[in-house]
Amino acid sequence: MTVRSQWLGDSVKGQMRAAAAAGLLDAANVVRARSQPLAPREFGELAASAETDVDKGTLIAAVSYDVDRFPKVLKQHEDLTYRHPRGGQAKFLEEPLYASASQVQAVLARALDQGLR
Repeated sequence: MTVRSQWLGDSVKGQMRAAAAAGLLDAANVVRARSQPLAPREFGELAASAETDVDKGTLIAAVSYDVDRFPKVLKQHEDLTYRHPRGGQAKFLEEPLYASASQVQAVLARALDQGLR
């Protein structure tokens, strides 16, 4: 009896990395969308400067705001004593990340599931 097999591990690994990268980008977009309404409005365009990105090599996702145009944003994010008279809050990126953890997990699970098909 002869058994033939074909190794597809490398192909599957590539598909899963691509699915993971796509899922991470989708998950980062969830966090971005939830953080934008909480961004301090002192700077007007800050919320619109939010971006998402995924490093496909390391599979690290990022949500960022334009700190070059709005250098005070880092301090505003961390300093709980700042007042935001025009709206927004400190921890405007961190809180949505924690608040959307289950949604982020679901988005990633869906992307990985699709990668297996």
